[in-house]
Amino acid sequence: MDVVPKISDIKNLKDLSTVLVLPLLCACYIYQTEFILSLDGFSFSVDPDSSGFWYYFQIVVIFVGKTVWAAFFSSALYMAVIYAYIYIHQSTIHLIVLILLTFGFVGVFATDRINAYLSLAPLWYYTSFVVAFFLLSMVEQIESDT
Repeated sequence: MDVVPKISDIKNLKDLSTVLVLPLLCACYIYQTEFILSLDGFSFSVDPDSSGFWYYFQIVVIFVGKTVWAAFFSSALYMAVIYAYIYIHQSTIHLIVLILLTFGFVGVFATDRINAYLSLAPLWYYTSFVVAFFLLSMVEQIESDT
């Protein structure tokens, strides 16, 4: 059994992360928050008394709304990171990757210690690995394009 990962495995993780990063972030957001759409005083939730079409319609509306919101916020955050990388300092993404990988390892191997301070769903720890590999693949793409 090889302890050290092969270079091809890391390349595959980077390729896979570009496909999985946004759906995983959306899934984490939906999993961590309540299944309700709310903005200021407006709130939309699933009515347990509704049946049939309307029940599933409410679920789909909330699911799509939360997915779109999480995707928009994640994309805006990604654009801010890329902006910081290009215009502020080129080590910002490497620092963010270090923080994300450390967070993931602490969450996986010391869940009891970190959950004493944070009430995060375990999916966030695995997602931090995917986001880190995604950012590494984007750095390679940015550097090859310039």
